[in-house]
Amino acid sequence: MQVNELSQSISHELNFLLYSFLLGIVITYFYDNIRIIRRIIHHNVFFVSLEDLIFWVVVSLSIFILQYYENNGVFRWFSIIGALLGMVLYKVTLSEFYVKYMAKLLKILLTCLFRICSFLLRPLFFAEYQAKRGIGFFCRKVYRIAAHQKNRLTMHAKLIKITLCKHHQRKDNAHEQKNSDS
Repeated sequence: MQVNELSQSISHELNFLLYSFLLGIVITYFYDNIRIIRRIIHHNVFFVSLEDLIFWVVVSLSIFILQYYENNGVFRWFSIIGALLGMVLYKVTLSEFYVKYMAKLLKILLTCLFRICSFLLRPLFFAEYQAKRGIGFFCRKVYRIAAHQKNRLTMHAKLIKITLCKHHQRKDNAHEQKNSDS
């Protein structure tokens, strides 16, 4: 009976080690997806740091959840070593191949998608161009009319000033002649 309990305990520990190993592979796989995104969309240092912070918080929580549910919250170093072994095995075998070719594939797909969208949206771009041209033509026409009206108003204002000055001078001259005659 004790042998059976011992083998169950060893079986449980081996399952726990296997889960840790698989968790290490999954962690590295998700980080490789972040690396692929970084190759496609370049990030500045702030966003890289933010992504890494979020990633490691999620990793820490996943390791804690594994420890909590599979080992009743008891921290076991061999589970961390199992996760590290899973990370190293994935990194050595599949990681570079996956990142390199998946990034290339996604770049090609995004380029094709961009070309298709730009082709499909070409009539809208043309309509926008024509609308801008029409609005520009209309604005230039309004500006020319407004400038012409401004010039006409300025000219009329000057004529009115000249007329008022002449009228004022005549009045002053007439008043001076009246004063000199009297």
